[in-house]
Amino acid sequence: MERCPNCSARGTGAPTCRRCGMEHGLLLDTEQSAARLLLQAMVALAAENRDAAIAALQASLALRNDQFARHLLAFASRPPNDLIEAPPSVAQKDQALGDFREPGYQAEWSNRRLPEVDF
Repeated sequence: MERCPNCSARGTGAPTCRRCGMEHGLLLDTEQSAARLLLQAMVALAAENRDAAIAALQASLALRNDQFARHLLAFASRPPNDLIEAPPSVAQKDQALGDFREPGYQAEWSNRRLPEVDF
């Protein structure tokens, strides 16, 4: 917690606010629990246990709204086949770029030959 939710004083990590005296113990415990659940989710993803990762991420987000946890949940929720895609071939890339090239364009490397090297 960077700032006190009551008076916006900078947080020092202390259990009470130095300015207004508000008790931060439960808030700090909640943030630590959310971080612990996020770590559990990353370990579960590394072990390819998607269901456990999704459950841990949802529990973490219930405690603390974190952008990284939201992105990780979106990643873990994708179907398994969507996670591994073959990179497009060079021909597919050239075909995709063809619409943007000027007429008569020829790639610099397309008519070059590699120099012969004697070993």
